[in-house]
Amino acid sequence: MSDGGHVRWSVGSLICSLPRRTVKVDGNTDDWAGLWPQWNAPMVTDRHPFQPGTQMTKAFVCRDDKFLYSNSKFEVSRNAMP
Repeated sequence: MSDGGHVRWSVGSLICSLPRRTVKVDGNTDDWAGLWPQWNAPMVTDRHPFQPGTQMTKAFVCRDDKFLYSNSKFEVSRNAMP
């Protein structure tokens, strides 16, 4: 929907189906087991190739009745200096 040049989003406008799951936000990723990533890195897109841990490889998203949860996986860039 457009409102004077601003785009407003709603849950009804999502173009992908998000799995329903409640995630305990405690740093433990066991709650994400069994979920398929919503995004996978198709190729090396690291904008900071010489800084370790900046290559995002996967992104997971799920929701429950109140919250939207996200989890991103990062790796050392394939271009990183040894």
